[in-house]
Amino acid sequence: MEIESRDRYRIMWPAGVRHVDLTQHCLKSFGFCDRPRVTHTARQQTVVLDAARPPLAWYLYALPILWDWHRNAHLAFEHAPGHSWEGDALVCGLGICLANARPIFGWGEHSVPPDAPLRSSTHYRTCRNWQFTHWLRVNRGAPLAPPLPARPAAQGGDEQLAIMSRLRLIVMRGDCSPHWVQSPRTLRLTSCRRSPKVGAEHGSTGRAEHGRPGPVVSS
Repeated sequence: MEIESRDRYRIMWPAGVRHVDLTQHCLKSFGFCDRPRVTHTARQQTVVLDAARPPLAWYLYALPILWDWHRNAHLAFEHAPGHSWEGDALVCGLGICLANARPIFGWGEHSVPPDAPLRSSTHYRTCRNWQFTHWLRVNRGAPLAPPLPARPAAQGGDEQLAIMSRLRLIVMRGDCSPHWVQSPRTLRLTSCRRSPKVGAEHGSTGRAEHGRPGPVVSS
């Protein structure tokens, strides 16, 4: 597969689809799929796909900079010895040349049965990956993906993860630099010192501003 990027892309991936997960959308709807390596910043590149044990279908996706749903690149295709094709991956920003493969057209939101669970959800119904999984299920007899393995519980539980995520966001925004008190079993945010830059933007003198002690979280 030859890929020519005429637009700039933030994300790009090909997926070899062997089964489908109709309970998920986006890439997760393809379950455990083949993931050959591509470079999303390359203007031109060649990707060699598995021809010895080809999947039911290949799916190429690319997310542009700046994001615009109508400019997302999508192309579904399948292994077909002797066939070749050249064209755009739905949008003119991504040109594709296929050898020994042919594109799959004719699928879309209409491929999802009216009574399909989750069809009422906009996140699912408008997801082209999810639309294609339904087409594969009906037209290629795609088997259902095995359940994903359960993620191990994080130490400290969900509450600790939520608190750490909020604190990480505060620091990344530059709102403050946290001061910690840590013991073998506790982690506490005791105060927040505003950076001089942020203080200047708010008309502050840049002096330390101490808040109330934060919550104690078991580790």
